Amino acid sequence: MAKFKIEEYWIGDLAQLYYPDRDYKSALRLFDKDLCCTRGLWNALRTQGYKPRDRLFTRSQVRIIVKYLGEP
Repeated sequence: MAKFKIEEYWIGDLAQLYYPDRDYKSALRLFDKDLCCTRGLWNALRTQGYKPRDRLFTRSQVRIIVKYLGEP
């Protein structure tokens, strides 16, 4: 398997990397839950400019997600 790269990701694409055994909508739902329920993650993302309606994560936001959730 290829090593995970820190780069910009669409939220759905990143969700499917974290939940590859789920369909797109289920993966997105679970990933959204991870974002809001993982202690400190939501606030860390907001400090990097993330807003709930954003659909693209920047590299710095992906780094934060990986810091809290680990690599997919």
